[in-house]
Amino acid sequence: MGYSFRIHIKISGRARLDIATPRHELTPVGASPRVRLSTGNDELTVEKADTLYLIGGSYGSRVDAENAAIRWRIAVQGAFAKLHIGADFGDRVPREPTQQPADRMVQEKFGVPTFQGYHGTLVFADDPSPMFGTGHATGYSAPSADQMATALKGALTAPRTTPRAEDEAAYDLFSASFFESNPEARIILLTSSIEAFHGNQRSGPITRTLETFVATKLPNGQYGGMPSGDFFIHCYHIRGDIVHGQANRLDRAGVTAAAGQLERMVADLLAEPFPAG
Repeated sequence: MGYSFRIHIKISGRARLDIATPRHELTPVGASPRVRLSTGNDELTVEKADTLYLIGGSYGSRVDAENAAIRWRIAVQGAFAKLHIGADFGDRVPREPTQQPADRMVQEKFGVPTFQGYHGTLVFADDPSPMFGTGHATGYSAPSADQMATALKGALTAPRTTPRAEDEAAYDLFSASFFESNPEARIILLTSSIEAFHGNQRSGPITRTLETFVATKLPNGQYGGMPSGDFFIHCYHIRGDIVHGQANRLDRAGVTAAAGQLERMVADLLAEPFPAG
């Protein structure tokens, strides 16, 4: 039995590969195993796609496929860096796909292993050949006009009449995090927003100084089941593992959950000077 790998790659909107076909071979014609880039859609070319798949197979064992996935991912990341192409390769390690209930229903109907919505590296058996789905949904919040009026009423009663540089920088970083889909990038931007909001008034090690700052500003805040200061330390450790390249850093699901709670914390900090409406 052979094994293959499939890496789901999200491409930044700032750059594209100038390839006017839906598939592009990365190994020589006739090579085995074979590796290629694909859009997963015969009507969509590589140059127009914001999602690509790096697909390799067939390999003699699962271990061979996993090792090849790592080697090719590193090589493609290096090539993209040279070409000034930003991309999100998803999870950091190869894994075997697991099915959701809907996947199992489709498999029972068509007799083919089915996997939906995976981002990152998957290794799977070639026989029977699986079917992959790429559906996704994007959610958004929609505060009402009344909520906007209430928030604005409170903000207009604040005594501040001139902008502070710290506030402007903090809000810029907070807003930038909304344009990022990668939760690790969001964690870095959001912790940096807190640093900017605090300013340069340091009276000790920066981590503890910021913990005290957050705890003082949000004394009753609870985020991720933790008091505000403790949660900030938790996120700052996540940030440290990311920027220092720790191999055993928190997994994607954990970072995503932390980023969502940290976004709420930063929003509360930025709104803290303004009385409720």
